[in-house]
Amino acid sequence: MGFVLKNFFPLLIFLLLIFLFGCTQESFENVENEPEFLIGDEILEVIVLNDKNQPLENIEVDLWKKENFAGPPNAGYDFTNKNGKVTFNVPTGEYFIGFNSINFPNNLSQPEKFLVEVREGGINSQTISLYLKEELAEKKIVALGDSITKANNLSPNLVGDHEEYSFSTGNKIESLFVYLRSKGENILAFNLAESGATSENILEHQVKNVFEYNPKYITITVGGGDILENVSVQAFKSNMIGIINQIKNKENIVLIATLQNIHLMQTANFDSCKEDILKINIENITNEKIIEFNEAIKELAEEMDLILVDLYNVLGPEDVSDYDCLHLNINGQEKVAKEFINAINK
Repeated sequence: MGFVLKNFFPLLIFLLLIFLFGCTQESFENVENEPEFLIGDEILEVIVLNDKNQPLENIEVDLWKKENFAGPPNAGYDFTNKNGKVTFNVPTGEYFIGFNSINFPNNLSQPEKFLVEVREGGINSQTISLYLKEELAEKKIVALGDSITKANNLSPNLVGDHEEYSFSTGNKIESLFVYLRSKGENILAFNLAESGATSENILEHQVKNVFEYNPKYITITVGGGDILENVSVQAFKSNMIGIINQIKNKENIVLIATLQNIHLMQTANFDSCKEDILKINIENITNEKIIEFNEAIKELAEEMDLILVDLYNVLGPEDVSDYDCLHLNINGQEKVAKEFINAINK
């Protein structure tokens, strides 16, 4: 028995070594392949830009043959130069262009891979734009409208426009702008409203300035000026359709407010509520007209995919300016801001 065991142990060790060698050999065979490079006579230029069309340097660009699209790049890779460019010399054919997820910039959104065809003769070129991640990208909020948006005549010591208190873009109250910024959005605010503006004024003057900002958010308050100038509901709605058609797209959010119940607000116990100190024939803004215009605004919101902010039953006498008993005071602006914030969260 001792003789058998003495001769069995060397055999056991030998078999164990064979097993371990086989496993090791298999593991070596499963190691991920290194990148490969194809060499050919055709030129493929890849240009990588940011969302402002500026070149991005030192970005790894990977190239795969279409028919072997897996694992490490099997047609080549290189890093962009100061002009955002890499150049591959490859045979004709179809290739996928992509990026290395390991060293891809953390602040950029990695796009899907691009399929390109490299043809014989000349330079084949592909431009790729990389964008900041949604939570890091700079956004804009643009305010259109009338004196409500402009925060006009808040009080006797705040006569005129004081857009720093605007429900939309103000920075001295919890405005929609301040709220979005507090939620972490990289956002800038631009107030294009004009006190006394009508829907026609917005269409002719304010809308053309929207395009340069490419806003993510747009707010609109309008209608009171139209009523004062005896604009028909049909003409008002036609102007509004023209406005929305020019500013609304798939990427932005447009919020539109109804008119407030001015007559309820004017029940405040201020001397200014006993006379029309602005001399604008305030009596022309009847409750019937307000309701009629508000119905048109609600129809527009539903038909044109806008977010409706209904202010008719929100504001009361505690929200009116004691200067003219027409415009909102700071409390009123804050209350409107809350309604816009609630609406956008829905």
